[in-house]
Amino acid sequence: MATALPAISSSSSSYCPQSWPDLPDELLQLIFLRLSHIQDLLAFSSVCRYWRSFATSFISTSPTSLFPPLLICPLIRFHPRRRRQLPVSSLKLLDPSMPHPNKLLLDSYNTSPVKESILSLNFLSSSHGHLLFLSLRRRQILILNFITGHQIISPVVPLPVDFDSFFQKNKEFDWSSERRLAQLTAPVSSPNCTLIFLAQKHLLLWKINSTDWSSHPLQVSLPYLRQMVVVGRKIWVLECGERLSILELPQDLSSKVVFSVVRWPVWEWDNGRIFEDPRLVDCEGEMLCVCVTSIDAPINMTDHVRTKICRFDISADKKRVVQIKSLGNRAIFLSAVLKVPGCVCNDPEKWGGKSNCIYYATNGKKKWVEMEAGVFAPEKLFKHSNRSTCSFPFWDFPSILQ
Repeated sequence: MATALPAISSSSSSYCPQSWPDLPDELLQLIFLRLSHIQDLLAFSSVCRYWRSFATSFISTSPTSLFPPLLICPLIRFHPRRRRQLPVSSLKLLDPSMPHPNKLLLDSYNTSPVKESILSLNFLSSSHGHLLFLSLRRRQILILNFITGHQIISPVVPLPVDFDSFFQKNKEFDWSSERRLAQLTAPVSSPNCTLIFLAQKHLLLWKINSTDWSSHPLQVSLPYLRQMVVVGRKIWVLECGERLSILELPQDLSSKVVFSVVRWPVWEWDNGRIFEDPRLVDCEGEMLCVCVTSIDAPINMTDHVRTKICRFDISADKKRVVQIKSLGNRAIFLSAVLKVPGCVCNDPEKWGGKSNCIYYATNGKKKWVEMEAGVFAPEKLFKHSNRSTCSFPFWDFPSILQ
């Protein structure tokens, strides 16, 4: 890209050289509004620091209305003779706003720079455009930007008296199972960004760029963790079974964490079959639950399923669940990796998407399926989901959109 651009002044006969950072904000806004894909945004932001700052400030007004999340797809390889899957070697990035659904991003962005050695670590989750990995050998958590490859390494995880056994690979404490989760409370650029690490009875908090963890032992053990979503200072934890736990972060990390347990109400909707594990989704501060079920399927559609969506209302004295029939002008993106929270995108029709639609990531030839909320679809579309490793595709917004 050129380094200078001629600018037209009020006099038609006079021209003066003008650098890219000196372009007026009105012109930058016109250029920005014409960006149609995330790769255009990345190119725009790479021109100079001022353009990146302009893009960041403009995005902050409506971060989920401009572009959809990216689908992070692992490159799966198989042993040529033994027919077994080899470790993930790289991650591909897919953009659902592209004209062709499975078309990769531009050459400079179509492959995440995350190294193969890191992908072999224990995958905890994806949060705010960063992948979270646990190194058992170093006992540290790695926070990686999947676009730039920039790394943040936590201090050594503190070890309570009974925490040492968590790092032993035996039947009782198996790190490949759902016994640990992690999330960021905010984008890493935020001054209050905190890394949350949850493992059974231990909740550990690390404020980014600080030197120490703060430990918060829980009175109740959470042995089989499914999903964790952070909304404000509340941590919603979904366990295997019918229990939903809510933890409230203290203002001061040295204070005590407030813990409460509520009964999981989704299973009480009907006596029908729940085909998929429920998913928690943060929708602009409200907690939604999405599950795929065969409840109320017509006789001629016994092999079909549909989505049911509810909203948790915990503001009143009596906690209740409100069923939602339509998403309106929104779309939800659910990953094939259960521990990665769902994403919400407003006004998806701006980039060619569908409103009132749920985008399910799958591990098949078609990397995702689109399902209208509340409408029945063949259940075979959902056979490759609910996984717990980064060997399966998952959605996340790049950090520049947060």
